[in-house]
Amino acid sequence: MARQNSRVFILIFLGMLTAFGPFVTDMYLPTFPEMADFFTHLLRWSNWA
Repeated sequence: MARQNSRVFILIFLGMLTAFGPFVTDMYLPTFPEMADFFTHLLRWSNWA
């Protein structure tokens, strides 16, 4: 019985991890323009560009 519970737990856990990826992408995707501005200013400030 314990082995069956472990198998169910692993399947649910892996399913949750698989579903988490798209949510994380949707959270940081809208901030790309701000991140580009930040790093552009950082490069100009450091005289690397």
